[in-house]
Amino acid sequence: MIGPVEIRFVSDTGPGEWLGDALTPPGLGFRTAVIQDTSVPGCDDMYFDEALWRGVAAFAGQYEPAGRVSVLLDFSEYRNALEAPGQLATIWRRLTGAPSSPRPTLSHALDGEVPLDEFLEAWLAEPASDRSPPPVILIRRSGELVMCVATEYWNRFGGSNAVYHDSYTYSVFSRAPLGDALQRFLDLRPEAYRWRRVSAR
Repeated sequence: MIGPVEIRFVSDTGPGEWLGDALTPPGLGFRTAVIQDTSVPGCDDMYFDEALWRGVAAFAGQYEPAGRVSVLLDFSEYRNALEAPGQLATIWRRLTGAPSSPRPTLSHALDGEVPLDEFLEAWLAEPASDRSPPPVILIRRSGELVMCVATEYWNRFGGSNAVYHDSYTYSVFSRAPLGDALQRFLDLRPEAYRWRRVSAR
């Protein structure tokens, strides 16, 4: 049995530890970080808690019911999307044809912006061992950015910061503080019993 999975919450203003000022979403001055420790009892490898990321994605998806929620598959597109979202066409190509046609997979999408629901459909069709959190989720209202979720892959880079070291960190940028609302939302997820909330080091 794997678990429990330790998670931390950090709320502050400004960019994530490695995103840098240049990539701070304009107008989104508040940040809440959900930090998942990848060292989990019962797992020899760095552990990705898929349910936790899906919980954060679900929070983003319901935040602006009439808005547009999309995923960027390529982190290099992040700044372009923030500065000129109108220039980023949705280039997702879903396969059509006979029922025997293969299901859409992420390999059928070019780097770019993908609607969240279509991303999830393809992502869940991939083997669980191949799944990892995407770089960025963008939430817009009438074309204006109102929230952004950026994945910080500290599991790849390590780092000397004890709070983020070897973690998957999901930085939720917003116009107003959302830390309490996000924590309450995640507490109601059916997988919440597996998460052990610990204080930031």
